[in-house]
Amino acid sequence: MKEYMKILRLLLFFCIISSPLTLHLSCLVSDSNLPNDLEHLMDRYHEVGLFQGAVLVSHNNQVVLEKAYGEANREWHVKNTIDTKFRLGSATKPFTAAIVMKFVEEGLLDLCAKVSDYLPYYPADIGNQISIHHLLTHSSGIQMPAMSMDEYWEFFQLEWSTKELVDSLCSRELKFIPGSHFSYSSAGYILLGAIIEKISGKSYERVLSEYIFEPNNMNNTGVDNPITIVSKRASGYQTNFGYGNARYKYMPSSHASGSLYSTVRDLYKWDQLLKSNNFLSDSTKKMMYTSKIESHRGGFGYGWFIDTVRVSNSIQTRVFHAGDVSGFCALYVRVLESGDFIALLSNEEGLNYYDIAFSILDLLNGIELEKPRPYLSDLMRYIYYNEGLEAMKSKYASFNTNDLDNFKIDEDEINEVGYDILTVGDVIAAIEVFKINVELHPGSSHAYDSLGEGFMTLGNMDLALLNYEISLKLNPENSNAVKMIKLIKKKK
Repeated sequence: MKEYMKILRLLLFFCIISSPLTLHLSCLVSDSNLPNDLEHLMDRYHEVGLFQGAVLVSHNNQVVLEKAYGEANREWHVKNTIDTKFRLGSATKPFTAAIVMKFVEEGLLDLCAKVSDYLPYYPADIGNQISIHHLLTHSSGIQMPAMSMDEYWEFFQLEWSTKELVDSLCSRELKFIPGSHFSYSSAGYILLGAIIEKISGKSYERVLSEYIFEPNNMNNTGVDNPITIVSKRASGYQTNFGYGNARYKYMPSSHASGSLYSTVRDLYKWDQLLKSNNFLSDSTKKMMYTSKIESHRGGFGYGWFIDTVRVSNSIQTRVFHAGDVSGFCALYVRVLESGDFIALLSNEEGLNYYDIAFSILDLLNGIELEKPRPYLSDLMRYIYYNEGLEAMKSKYASFNTNDLDNFKIDEDEINEVGYDILTVGDVIAAIEVFKINVELHPGSSHAYDSLGEGFMTLGNMDLALLNYEISLKLNPENSNAVKMIKLIKKKK
């Protein structure tokens, strides 16, 4: 593990001193060069420490890239391959939605029906308000119960029955009137899994196997049960709360919201199945891929985030879903009209998969790209966890403008580093990260809001108030700043 991190550190340092921002990937418009260009792009992402795992890209109905990077097990130095199995996390949800839509086609389920119509044990006062449509579109108002990090891991390290999951995670008071808002809810998809099991009389895993996996030779996809011996299953590695092996999670307890593993090749088979009419009809797929509600990434249909992308001279529909879970990241992206498909699977947390996938799409469309740069946030995180706060501050202080230009500086990513450190209890270090973010983004209300939260956690109400007031001045609509200012003034 130490050897691997030394290599990553050297690669990051190499990028700082030898990779000018003005270098671009060229020759990106010729299909004959496409496989080499894609490989060069992904090689670069791996070289600067931004990707390890497996990737598959299909263009014009042909696989133009499939390649694996890094190690499936770092302790034994076993390399990732195209056949390595990775956890999907929430990228499980489109599979769940597809089964629901198949049941709708078969007349087994009604999108307008209520949860209580299928689950008699579910609290009727809530279940009679929530439809299948609401669950599919994350507009049900059901939210997971608030948990501390310790409570989360304590819960998800245990084995639960489907009913126990529903009772524990899905039966709380509604956050809002169903249908009025989008609010991403894994609890809602666990409920869909319970309904699938109730209708079929079979386990969620058995239904997926009979309807999708077995008929389409997806022999490398299934529920990630730690008891089962799974050939070529990758180990997961965390980066967000210190580097090392990811914490154990009993994946079947994620159920229909995030329990699957797969390979990039099996996900390509999944894409091909959805393109055909062998599973769902065109009319059903049109329902799935039509946005029903505005989300934080465009729109959301039934199981898919939906937006548009320019392909040549036309605007086409892009559908996608990602997953992050205990040492793994996943994303697959499909452009419906062109048929382009991208699968990214990684056994390391913190993958900036949207940047990678959308850069690949740009390349497929002949758009010239800058070479990938390492994230400043990744370097900050690495130095903090391996050398400490003072080393991180010293390294940042040593950078001049030209040095910083060699990094990708993302406000949200730096903020995430601060909150990760805050979660592990190092308030002083978190504040220093938030200070750096404010320095880099002096016009950001959000950055000052986070710094205010850091000082409030520390108990320094004067500095907390000052930063919340700056945040509110920058964004008068920041309701959190208004709330915190009132709270602080009340306490003083």
